Amino acid sequence: MEDINEIKSYLKARLTDYRYEHSLMVADECEKLAIHYGVDSNKAYIAGLIHDMAKDLSEEENNKYIEKYEIDSSFDMKTLHGEIGYYMAMEQGYDNDICDAVRYHTLGHDGMNIYAKIVLVADKIARSDSNPQIDETRKLAYESLDDAIVYYLKFLKDKLNSLGKEMHPWSIRCLEELSE
Repeated sequence: MEDINEIKSYLKARLTDYRYEHSLMVADECEKLAIHYGVDSNKAYIAGLIHDMAKDLSEEENNKYIEKYEIDSSFDMKTLHGEIGYYMAMEQGYDNDICDAVRYHTLGHDGMNIYAKIVLVADKIARSDSNPQIDETRKLAYESLDDAIVYYLKFLKDKLNSLGKEMHPWSIRCLEELSE
């Protein structure tokens, strides 16, 4: 599915109004970042548009994907939609760059391509609210995607540590790789 209007119709029928509007904002931000970094803005837009395509699935739908693709049980419900969305995007015929961007937008991963980095960052900064972390990530996004991701992941790591939780191994590897 490559037609933007078809994709929007598909998402509008499956996402809450809030999630659909969020997806539009992320897609717009992805397009801007792609132009800024000189990569295919249409591909980035589509990746941003579908990044949360699995966010509002029912528990039953989630379980079908978990069973079908033997999805790792270390994902929690907040991050599971990235992994399930990856498989949904693959089934729908999106290219690997877009599928990987959907997969890694919540946790990051070592070896991410530029589209995955753009979607991860856009997902964090494309919002109407503001706080010091969002503002700094927004600023860094147009200086260096890697720096924006490192800043965000360090903030997340501190937040999780304060709650007595650990980061997902993907996020740890991503942070280590981009901090070198």
